Amino acid sequence: MHIKINESSFSKEELLTIIKTSKLEAIKYIKENTGIGLKEAKDIVDSLDENPNCFDNRTIRKGTTSSFNREKEDFSISEERGNKGSHFIKSNHSLKKYFIVGIILIVILIAVFSNS
Repeated sequence: MHIKINESSFSKEELLTIIKTSKLEAIKYIKENTGIGLKEAKDIVDSLDENPNCFDNRTIRKGTTSSFNREKEDFSISEERGNKGSHFIKSNHSLKKYFIVGIILIVILIAVFSNS
């Protein structure tokens, strides 16, 4: 029996043997031979480890790392445009600035009220 991932076909017995030997090697093997991402390869290996028959008579369709890079580029473009939701991504610099300003205000208040 064969397992088909995107356009690549693998011997089910070969994959199960690699998984039994080393899950990490199986993940690398699938990732390198299909072009899918690390998480997708790990999900496939984990599913096969739990149930060797889970992908029988099915083709597994997963995004390739090149499609991930395209999505990543699209995300960076939307960040530059300042689309909705971009206000949720804040840097730690603004938090540090507010902290320092708060400390300075407290010191000023203490100095004013201690002289009174």
